[in-house]
Amino acid sequence: MINVDDVYKTVLLILNKEQRGYITPAEFNKIGAQVQNEIFENYFNDINQYLRQPQTDFDYSDRAEYMDEKIAQFKKEGTVSGSSGIFTVPTDLYRLGSVTYTSGSQEVELQKLGRREFYNIINSKLTAPSLSYPVFLQEDNTRDTHTKILVYPTTIASDSIKVQYLRKPGGGTDNVDDPTWAYTVDEDTSGYIFAGTTTGTTVTPSTGAKNFDLHIAEKTEVIKRILLYAGVIVKDPVVLQAMSSELAKDKQLEKS
Repeated sequence: MINVDDVYKTVLLILNKEQRGYITPAEFNKIGAQVQNEIFENYFNDINQYLRQPQTDFDYSDRAEYMDEKIAQFKKEGTVSGSSGIFTVPTDLYRLGSVTYTSGSQEVELQKLGRREFYNIINSKLTAPSLSYPVFLQEDNTRDTHTKILVYPTTIASDSIKVQYLRKPGGGTDNVDDPTWAYTVDEDTSGYIFAGTTTGTTVTPSTGAKNFDLHIAEKTEVIKRILLYAGVIVKDPVVLQAMSSELAKDKQLEKS
């Protein structure tokens, strides 16, 4: 986790030191959510790129392994609900990994299939799935918020199925767990006071503060990206140019 108060105060310090302007808590919170999602999404492109590059044998220097370490906090195992081969996966799912079910003392992995292959196989007597060779199809239903999996054979019970997956940053739904700098208002100065974990009607937003749900090593990246967006808000091309240059240099170093 990255402390949201540390990030906001650092951003304000840099902006005010150069007399560049000010971003409000509401603006910071919107930018913070965007930056967190950007960094998280970039993990998958970066790890694919690193896997194509020669890796070092030195400890702490393997880039793909380091990236996997950053992703590790999002890895989860969960259960499903449903019956008759149609199951709903956990609501915090971002990317589905493997699906397994327990048969006696053994754990059997289901083979993931594409839609066309899935329906061809389940309708064929020769290739019909069995308890020894089960299959599943991932379905995203746009009419509800849950991802479903179709499992064959349909005799596999929900309480025997486990899913390994990556959760969403924050682990929640409807943006309730986005990074948030929550505050109360000082009655004398009308200034903002960081509320921490305090919740209630005197706090804005009332759900209280939420830290960035990213690896601590991303703190500098978070600050740079927020400053980039802050340059747009305060309409300062110097901030925009400086942060764009910094992020470009960081990306070039990662590729070298």
